[in-house]
Amino acid sequence: MDDQAMTREEALAVHEPMHASILTIIGRARASCGMSDMKRAADRMGVLGGGKILLPPDHRGFQMVCDLALFEPNERGVCPFDRFLSGPGRTLPEREKDIAARMAMGFFSVFRSTGQHENGGIRANDMLRDDQPIWLMEKRFDTLNAVPEIFGMRVFDMGPFHAVLGPLAVLKDILADTCAVFQEAEGRPPFRRSLAATIYGLNTLTEKSTHPSGMKFTEDLIKGMRENGIDPETGAFKPAREA
Repeated sequence: MDDQAMTREEALAVHEPMHASILTIIGRARASCGMSDMKRAADRMGVLGGGKILLPPDHRGFQMVCDLALFEPNERGVCPFDRFLSGPGRTLPEREKDIAARMAMGFFSVFRSTGQHENGGIRANDMLRDDQPIWLMEKRFDTLNAVPEIFGMRVFDMGPFHAVLGPLAVLKDILADTCAVFQEAEGRPPFRRSLAATIYGLNTLTEKSTHPSGMKFTEDLIKGMRENGIDPETGAFKPAREA
């Protein structure tokens, strides 16, 4: 069933129980995400100081730390969510096992909203995948003022639509365009750290940038941008062959 054939009622009938399952799965999976995973993620975002995460649990940035800790690999290449799937996740009901397997295939990217979808959520173009259009089904996106035009987010494919897997992060238009151009030119994000860690870190940078962890994040960001031909002031990218 494609998004044109699916009615709003049918979309909601799929999305609502699926959304509840996502919350259940993530809640259980976080037990497989240790404090070392959380601190690693916080350090990559520049919000770790004195061995502590510098954001309270109710802070939006803390949810970004949780997302990064759960879905991105550690230094040994082990992803806590995969560790969950191969352990406690095996006891999930069959329906939730299928959703969890799809969640494991989720990805973080930069999206440009192109308007509301008539059956709920929004239409968006994946700027890092040749502007591939997707239907992002999320009830809180039913009003466009709830979604910036350009945003970073982790999502996964549920078949007729994509579902939200992580918090929404904002980024400047010029940086989003630079990421897209650099991805096309070089086949990778233009930063030393992962794209998610970089964008999440930028979303919390102004609050914690004076701490050594935030200062190191800033230094790494600027150095990496300069090495890759990106102007740190404007975010504009100039390929080496044009330099």
